[in-house]
Amino acid sequence: SGSGVCSNGMSAAGASAQPASAPPRPQAAAINSTCRFAVRLPAMFTGIVAAVGKIVSVKPLVVDAGRLPLAGVKVGDSICVQGACLTVSRKRGRRLSFDVSAETLECTVGLERPGRVNLEMALRLADRLGGHLVSGHVDGVGHLVQAKGSVYTFRAPKAVARYVARKGSICIDGVSLTVNRVRGA
Repeated sequence: SGSGVCSNGMSAAGASAQPASAPPRPQAAAINSTCRFAVRLPAMFTGIVAAVGKIVSVKPLVVDAGRLPLAGVKVGDSICVQGACLTVSRKRGRRLSFDVSAETLECTVGLERPGRVNLEMALRLADRLGGHLVSGHVDGVGHLVQAKGSVYTFRAPKAVARYVARKGSICIDGVSLTVNRVRGA
C-alpha cells in the first residue's frame, strides 16, 4: 500500500508531496482535489470472542457460524476465525467458506480439523473496542506451559518472543490477553 500523488500536489496518504518549486499548500487543499483514490483498510478485531462456531469441512474450510450474527455478512468480508483474519469466499445460510493459505494453516492452531473455533466480526470505525486491537495476522504458534487458576503461562517462538511486552497484549486462539510477566525474551 503506497501513496500516489494527486493533481493538487498532496499525496493520497495526506502527507505533503509537493514539487520543490510550488508554494506550500494548506492540508485542507486536499478537500477540493479532483484526485480520487481507494484504500483498503485492514480488518481489525478486538480479541473478544463473539461466538463459537464449528468447522464442518477443512478443504475447503467451511465453518458453521453458531450464534455469530450474519445478517450483513457478504462474500469478501473479513471474519476472525481462531485468531486469524479470513475472507469469506462463500456464504450459505449459517455456513461460511474461506480460502486458507498453507502459511495460515502452519501458524494457526485449530483450522486443520473439524471442531470448535472462536469467531469475531471485523470492527467498524464507530465500534466500541472493549478489548485490544487485533490484526488477525497470526505470527506464530505458542505453547501452553502451565495453567494455575486464571494465570496461564505460554512459551512463544523466538521470532515472536522479542515483541511480547509486559502490559502489552497477545491474541491466543482469537482471545486477546494482557501480558502480566515476560521472562527470557
